[in-house]
Amino acid sequence: LSEKELKSGIGELVKYSALDSEIYRILLENKPRLQALDLEFLTRLILRAVALKTQVVEKDERESGERKCLNIGHTTGHAIELAFGLSHGESVLYGMAFETLIAIHKGVCCRAYGENVLSIVKSALSAQDSVRPKFKAVQDFAKNAKSDKKNTADEIVMSVAKSEGEWTLLSLAYEEYEQELRLAIEEFTL
Repeated sequence: LSEKELKSGIGELVKYSALDSEIYRILLENKPRLQALDLEFLTRLILRAVALKTQVVEKDERESGERKCLNIGHTTGHAIELAFGLSHGESVLYGMAFETLIAIHKGVCCRAYGENVLSIVKSALSAQDSVRPKFKAVQDFAKNAKSDKKNTADEIVMSVAKSEGEWTLLSLAYEEYEQELRLAIEEFTL
């Protein structure tokens, strides 16, 4: 893969840190190797992530239950991708950061664990070449989340990290989502 595609794929790999305790611990303890795009290190993790995805998809082919875990970071990530034209993986990383902060604010994600997930996301974002978008006009891209397949005009549903190896769905009214997203953007620093 080109370096651009490799960097984009990091977003999908980091997502698995919110689903798998082993990937979480390995990434948390080896953030410099993640930042450096150490291929030997990444290959080992990619193989575990692919095996995990295979297990999830085999159990839930139609995304009616457990397969929704694969959407961590994607609700807001897709909205960012549409608005700013970032790579899918980089958009998922920002989406994961903002959604983790929202989950912490709503008491769904343990703060200490959430901060560790955020530190992994920040390490992955530091490997990206792009300049951080100006997320100031939240309403200009938050509305893109309404078009995500799992959402309605009035409700935004996110798959979020809960605790080590656990995830959950978090549903917010659109206005609350926009407000929480604004707070998360203000709080998030690289």
